[in-house]
This record gives sequence, C-alpha cells and structure tokens, in this order.
Amino acid sequence: MRRRIDQAFASGRPRAQRAAAREVHDLVAHTRLLASPEDSRDPDRPLGKVRGVRSMQYMIELLPHIQRLVAEQPRGTMLRVLDVGPGTGHGTALLAELYDSGALGYRMKVTGLDIVDTWATYITTTFPNVRFVQADAYEHDRVYDIVLSTHAIEHIPDPVRFCRRMQEMARLGVFVSAPFNEPADRLTQGHINVIDDAFVAELAPLEAHVHQSACWGAFTTPRYDSITLRLEGLADPSS
Repeated sequence: MRRRIDQAFASGRPRAQRAAAREVHDLVAHTRLLASPEDSRDPDRPLGKVRGVRSMQYMIELLPHIQRLVAEQPRGTMLRVLDVGPGTGHGTALLAELYDSGALGYRMKVTGLDIVDTWATYITTTFPNVRFVQADAYEHDRVYDIVLSTHAIEHIPDPVRFCRRMQEMARLGVFVSAPFNEPADRLTQGHINVIDDAFVAELAPLEAHVHQSACWGAFTTPRYDSITLRLEGLADPSS
C-alpha cells in the first residue's frame, strides 16, 4: 500500500494523488471505528464528528484561560499537563497538537487520566501525542504543571473535594469548566451535581467566568450557562 501511495504522489498526477489520499483517509477512519467502544461503532456517526466535536469545543472555550497562564512562563518552557476525565480525547489531543512543536512559543506533554478504560484504545490508537493513564485521581501520585477538567465535575461525587485533589497535583494552576446553575429538577442525564454560586463560593477560585457555551446548553430554551474556574496550584513547585 505504501508503495502505491509513493508511486501515486511521485507521478505528479492530481487525480492519482487524490485517490491515494482518499484510500489512506478511509483506512484511518476504519481503524478509528475498530478502536471505538462497541456501542460507539456507528459508521454514520463517527466519534470524531459527534462526541469529538463537543470535546474539542469544550477545550476551545478553555484555551484562552490556559494560554494566559502559559504566557506567564518563560518562552520555550515545556509544560506537563493533565486532563482529568478526557472522554473521547479529542479535546485533549487538540491541546497536545497545538503545543507539540513549540510553534506557539511553548511545548506541552499532555496526559489524559480517567478512572475507567472505556476510551483507552481509541485515544492511544487515534492520538499518538496523548498519553493515557487509567487511574483514580485520588491515588494518582504524579505532579503536573497544569491540571484541567472540562465538563466532568458535574458527574463526580463531592466535586469540591475532587477539585482540591486536582489542586494538589498542579504546580501552576487548575482549570475547570462545567454547566452552571443547571436546574436541579431537569439535570442532564449523568449529571449528579448542580454547580452553583454556593459551590463557587466554597471553592474560592482565583477567577470565575460565566459564559454561554457554543456546545453545551446552546440549543435549550432558555440557554444554559457554563462556568470556567481558575484555581491555585498547591503542589510543591520543585517537585
């Protein structure tokens, strides 16, 4: 196959080149489908076009906050980043891709951590620049420069304790995004917590930004808000 592709591109014929590229893309798509969990193997609704888009959008909304903290570090710094609850990994991979080469002035080694291995094969197969770790965050003993979590704490018992744990793993800071003031009588399936003003007051973040996500709650009436929190990192800077 590789020989055919090399020959197609060496020929200089656009039609042959497009056909060869299409063959590669089809093979990659099929590989990702096989790597998906069985209940997600729908060729008409591939993960990258459905859940993956949401995952990337959550990361896009978090990026300006992360980049402000990153810009406070010396140019050329290599940062270790942990994404807790990465889901399909598409958002995690977006961050990793942006900071893989150093073209933006900084580099990152990005790890996704989840207590379950549902997406392990998919992430490790699809995103070679993301390291996946299956572990309980309370037992994971590594320290990172930045820890983040997008739309996960609403699914987790005792979200304040969970955020404190993330702070313990972070040297520079923690970023958390979640639905904000979701009606308790109409919680989205899988949500077990309402992230509200009382939660924010108890957590006492360095920054709190309420916004309307282009993804979550964008199609409800009224539209639901989201919130992004920046928390202080509590890990020893020298660790």
